[in-house]
Amino acid sequence: MTQIASARTEEEVLTILTEGVNKVLDTSASGVAIVEMHSRSLVGQCGAPPDAWPNIKKIRISLDDPSSVSAEAFRSKGPVAVSDAEKDQKAKKWVVRFYREKAVMAVPIMVRGEVYGCLVVSERESARVFTEEEKRIAALLAAKAGAVIENLPPAT
Repeated sequence: MTQIASARTEEEVLTILTEGVNKVLDTSASGVAIVEMHSRSLVGQCGAPPDAWPNIKKIRISLDDPSSVSAEAFRSKGPVAVSDAEKDQKAKKWVVRFYREKAVMAVPIMVRGEVYGCLVVSERESARVFTEEEKRIAALLAAKAGAVIENLPPAT
C-alpha cells in the first residue's frame, strides 16, 4: 500500500487499494464502485483479482437500495458488513449469487468530505465475521485512497 501515494490516476489508486486490502485482510476479492450522482447510483469500477470481477463495470446499485451493503455504507458514511450474505437482507442477492459471495463488507471512500465511492471486500471461500479491527483497517485504507484521489492533478 506504500505505492498508493505515487499513483497518477484514479484507476491506479483504486487498483492498488483493491489489491492491498486483499493482502492486508486476507480476503478473496475486493472491488470499488463509484458514485454517479446524476443517476443516484453506485457504478462498478474495478476489482482484484481482475478475474474475480467479470462484468464489474455493468454493476449499478441505486443509492436508495435497502438491500445493498454498498448503498447502506454510502448512506451511513461508515463500514457495513454482513457475515452471511446469502441470508442477510442488507446484501444484494443477485450480486451475492453472481459473485458467490459468502460475506461482504463495504466501506465508503471519502473525497472532499463527500462519499466518492465504496470499497467492497468480499469473502468467497467461507462465511466470515469481519471484526471491528478489520473494519477499521479497511476504513483507514479507503481514507488513504480518498486522500490520494483528492490530491491528484486534474486529468488532461
